[in-house]
Amino acid sequence: MEQNIQNITEKTIILKTKVENLTVESQKLKEEKANDKKTLEQLEHKTDDLESRQKRNNLIFHGIQQMDSRETWEECEKKIKKAIAEKLEISEEMKIDRAHRLFSRSSPRPIVVYFTEFKQKESVLRARGNLSGTGVSVQEDYTPRVRTIPKNLAPHLTCLRNEGKKAKMVYDHINVDGERFDIDHKNELIPARSRNNRLQHSSDAGETSVRPNSPDNSDR
Repeated sequence: MEQNIQNITEKTIILKTKVENLTVESQKLKEEKANDKKTLEQLEHKTDDLESRQKRNNLIFHGIQQMDSRETWEECEKKIKKAIAEKLEISEEMKIDRAHRLFSRSSPRPIVVYFTEFKQKESVLRARGNLSGTGVSVQEDYTPRVRTIPKNLAPHLTCLRNEGKKAKMVYDHINVDGERFDIDHKNELIPARSRNNRLQHSSDAGETSVRPNSPDNSDR
């Protein structure tokens, strides 16, 4: 009888040890998964930032007529320069590295334009109000991630305004009482000054976040 009790006790100790070891191993796996996720987020952010820098001088034109599916880059460039001169009423000679149609189901397909000089790209953006009623439009060549940001920011903007805060959306961020807030992977607003810290540190303790009371509304 005593021997049986001793055997049971030993087996219980062994099982308890195994459970403790499994618990420790599980915790290690959770920590590794969290670290891997954070590393992936950092890489995604760096990749997106690099792509955004590469697109800095780009604009996308919609509504430029396409008569031939075999249209060359030179032909696209001529059409863009003509549209800028005639529709945007910009007399300055545009310096364009290249211009070509994008793959799209829409017709005519949009044209992405790579301007040599950033200031010329900005002058085109400032004049795009002249395109009203022409059937032609122009927009920034944002990355896929950045294009989703306004939709995610809209509920925050609505709630902030409902709370009486002076909030304004500037495409990829919100200005709240003069301070810039970006959106993070948790769909929360964080001060722009904290963004780099969140990417560099494993803990987000001490960061100020602004969370909307309700994510159901949208307002631009």
